[in-house]
Amino acid sequence: MKIDPPSTAAPRVLIVEDELIVSADIAARLERMGYQIIGQADQAEQAVKICLEQQPDLVLMDIRLKGEMDGIAAASRIHSHSSIPIVFLTAHADESTLQRAKISEPYGYILKPFEERELRIVVEVSLYRSKIDRQLAQSREFLATILQSINDAVIACDDSWCVSYINPAAELLIGANTEQVLQKPIVQVLQIMQLESKMPISPKDLASQEDSKSAGTEFLLREQGGNLRRVILNTARLKLRVGGCEDAAVFMLRDVTKQRVLEESLLQSQRMESLGQLAAGIAHDLNNLLTVVCINSGLLFEMPSANSTQRELLQDINKATERATTMTQQLLAIGKKQVVQSRTVDLNVIVQSRMDFVNRLLSPKVSTLREIHATPLAIHADSEQIEQVLFNLAINARKRLSDGGVLIIRTLKLDHYAQLSDQSVAVLEVEDNGKGIDADTQSRIWEPFYADNRDGTGLELAVVYGIVKQFGGAVSLTSEFGKGSVFRIYLPLRDSN
Repeated sequence: MKIDPPSTAAPRVLIVEDELIVSADIAARLERMGYQIIGQADQAEQAVKICLEQQPDLVLMDIRLKGEMDGIAAASRIHSHSSIPIVFLTAHADESTLQRAKISEPYGYILKPFEERELRIVVEVSLYRSKIDRQLAQSREFLATILQSINDAVIACDDSWCVSYINPAAELLIGANTEQVLQKPIVQVLQIMQLESKMPISPKDLASQEDSKSAGTEFLLREQGGNLRRVILNTARLKLRVGGCEDAAVFMLRDVTKQRVLEESLLQSQRMESLGQLAAGIAHDLNNLLTVVCINSGLLFEMPSANSTQRELLQDINKATERATTMTQQLLAIGKKQVVQSRTVDLNVIVQSRMDFVNRLLSPKVSTLREIHATPLAIHADSEQIEQVLFNLAINARKRLSDGGVLIIRTLKLDHYAQLSDQSVAVLEVEDNGKGIDADTQSRIWEPFYADNRDGTGLELAVVYGIVKQFGGAVSLTSEFGKGSVFRIYLPLRDSN
C-alpha cells in the first residue's frame, strides 16, 4: 500500500472573503506562519473555479459572499468534485446557519473576529486532519481492492447478524449478487452443513465459538441454486464501537470442490495403477501356467490310449483353460500390458457397426437408442479394444436394467476437457434409466472384482478403465441411486485427415 510521503512544501491556502481588508489581513497572517496563499476570491463561483483548477491544500471560506451563491453552497459544489478541506469564516453563529453548514462537512469554524492564535490552531488541525483522512482513504481503497480481487469468499455481518458486505468471490460461491443478500440474515445466505452427516450448522454458532474449533474446518455449503460445494471456513469476530455497531463477524470461505475432485481422481488413478500392476503380474505368471496345462491336455487328448470318458474330461479342462486365458487377457488389459494395434479410427463407425451385438447382450425387455455425432470422431486406438469397452459398459448396465428399461448409447465432441489438459475429446456415453448406483459403490466401481461388478467376470469396468487409460483417455460416472446412470469415456481427438 502506498501512502503519500510528508510534503516539505508550504501548504497552499485559498482565501474566500468578500471584505478585501479582512482577506488581506488573513493572507498576511498566514504568510507569516509559513503558508502559501494561492489566491483570494470574493465570489463563490470564482472560488469553485480556483479550487477545481489549482487544488489547494485548504480553503478558508466566508459563509456570506457576493453573488447568488453563498459559501455553504460553494463548499458543497467543491466537495462534489474534490476532497479539499474547507474551514468556514463567519460572524454568524445562529443555529440555522450552523445546521446548513454541517451538510458540506467542513473541517472547522472560525468566528469573526478572531485572534491569530485561533487561526493558527484551526488551520493546523484542519491540515493534519486532512492528511489523516487521505491516508485512511488510501488504506480503505487498498483493503477494498484486496477484498475485491482475492479468490477467497468474504462475507461480513453486523451485530444483528445481517449481511453488511460481500465480495465478488462470495457472490460466485453462493450464486447471488450483493443486492440480493445485503441486509439478509446470515443464516439465509450461508447454509452450512457438516461434511459427513450433512447436518445444518448455524453460521452464528460457528462465529461464536471462542476456542475457534471451526477454524480451517471443511464444510458443505449449499448455493442459492441448491448445489453443494465443499468449502474451508474461517471466522473472525470484530469488536467495534463506531456507527452504532458494537459487534460484527467475518466469514472467510475457500472453495475446494474442484481440488477435492482432483484429489479423489488422483487417488483413484493411483489405486487403479497399483491394482493394474498387480493384476498384470498375476496374469503373466498365470498365462504361463495355463499354456502348460493347455499343451499337455491337448497331448493327452491325442493319445491313442485315451478313452471317450477321458477325452470328455480333457475337453472340459480345455474349455476351462480357454476361459481362464480370457480372464488373463482382461487382467493384462487392466494393467495396460496388452499388445495393441493402434491406428486412427472413427468412434462413430465403431459404435454403429457393433450395435447389433450390443442388443444381443441385453434382455429383450431393454430398448436401445443411439445418438451419433454428426461429424466423424477420429481417435488413435485399437478398434477391437474400443469395441470391448462398448460391450463391457453394456454388460455392466444389464444388471441395472433387469426389469427392463432404456439404454442410450451416444457419441459427442467436446472442444475442451480439463482432465485431459483442455484438449478436444471424443466422448462415448452409455446411459441407462435403471436402478442407479449409490455413492459408496461409485467410489470403487472401477476396481477389479468389486462386488457391484459381479455380473460376468467382475472385471468389465476395470478392463474399461485400463483400456481407456492405455489410449490416454479418461472415464467418469454420473449416477444417483434410483435415477439411472451415465458412464462417459473421453478419448483425445485426432485430425481425421
